[in-house]
Amino acid sequence: TKSYFDLRNKQLAEDSERSNLANREVETMCTAFEEHGIVTDLRGKCVVDLASGDQYLKGAITERGGHYHGIDIAQCDLSSEKIPLEDNSADLCISMAFIEHILDPGHFLQECSRILKEGCALWLETPNIHRTNTTFWDDPTHIHPYTPQSLRIVLELHGFEVVTITPNYRCKTKNYYKDDTSNFWKSRIHMRLAGTSRLPV
Repeated sequence: TKSYFDLRNKQLAEDSERSNLANREVETMCTAFEEHGIVTDLRGKCVVDLASGDQYLKGAITERGGHYHGIDIAQCDLSSEKIPLEDNSADLCISMAFIEHILDPGHFLQECSRILKEGCALWLETPNIHRTNTTFWDDPTHIHPYTPQSLRIVLELHGFEVVTITPNYRCKTKNYYKDDTSNFWKSRIHMRLAGTSRLPV
């Protein structure tokens, strides 16, 4: 598994568009959080990127004044080990395309909850099996697929009180980030997405 991720990170690092993609990713997060009344000014905030890979979000977050902490599998087995941060120390946790790589998300989600400050947020991305279908298994490290419904249930079971799930929109107005099941139907028409779920909590 490590060699697979090492190869993937190397390939991603060679992508000249990564910086632009990172800025679009962070802009999208901030817009989605604004829709739900969460402070979007990253200045001075502790932003923890879990399963951070090549840390491509680091530049976009630090440019906005955030304190970036990237934690990858080489530093911590997020499926079973304690995240090396204090309780209530993070203003934002980001987890992009990781939860589908672990069989049981319980420990990971409990650790996210532990390090987050009261009222702060987890931004989580994972493929929507309704949209990816069998191509989900093209990644040999994928273990656990999710639907929007199953993702909501697993988050609520682990103590996340406000859960919003939307399709993989980028840089839209905040109305696109409402918790509305019709968004998935609309995305098929307007976006023709491969289909990942965005989760501001």
